[in-house]
Amino acid sequence: MIPMLLSNTELALVISIPASVLVVIGILLILFFNLRKRKKTLIKEEVTPLVDETAYFAFGGKDNIKSVELKGSRLVIELFDQSKFVKDAIKDYGIDRVLVMSNKITLVGTNVNKLYELINN
Repeated sequence: MIPMLLSNTELALVISIPASVLVVIGILLILFFNLRKRKKTLIKEEVTPLVDETAYFAFGGKDNIKSVELKGSRLVIELFDQSKFVKDAIKDYGIDRVLVMSNKITLVGTNVNKLYELINN
């Protein structure tokens, strides 16, 4: 038996077609796992809705709030008496960061819009 020799064109096709298929499969696998990972990070747990009394308690009562200003994902609250602010009471409701300044409290998080609506009602 005499082995058949392949021409250069046939040899290139025999090598390049399976290699191309493997590259495409590799790219699809990478995309699949990246999208799965991204989807997991986008899923956030539901935050317990705020109750009027709890929100006002955290700021020392309704009478202690001087002004409230919403700036995107930040809520700036000015209080009459800063010592009445209870930081731990507000962090349970989806607030990522609490910045306490001399006369203002800045809340940063995804739930600040709900808190703003609750305080302004």
